[in-house]
Amino acid sequence: MITLNGITLDGMIWINEFSADSPAVAAVPCADGTSVLFSQKTDVIDIDLESPEDAGWLSLDEALRLREAASNTEGVYVFSYRGKEYRVRFRHEDPPALKLTPVSPSSGYGQTGSFYGRIRLKTV
Repeated sequence: MITLNGITLDGMIWINEFSADSPAVAAVPCADGTSVLFSQKTDVIDIDLESPEDAGWLSLDEALRLREAASNTEGVYVFSYRGKEYRVRFRHEDPPALKLTPVSPSSGYGQTGSFYGRIRLKTV
């Protein structure tokens, strides 16, 4: 089960799950032509959740709750994924932190509106 702040996101996929905590490496050239590598592993993880246009839809209620959470730039939330919990915030420095698109555009979504899109988070 996938949840964010109590909102079920089971149809979404963590698209950068296996590259999210890769170490940062910088190569500094030396006078003799070799390089010295400096690496740093960070505890901060970028989490990109995505649902394709044809699956993983969110309800109108879920979309509204996500929009409300994303509007709080200082909010910290619990993200649960595969039995593990992460403290996260919306990644507003990499806009848009939340991008949801209606499956069927209309002027009034009613209670049956469905959305797909992307959520960008960062662990804290």
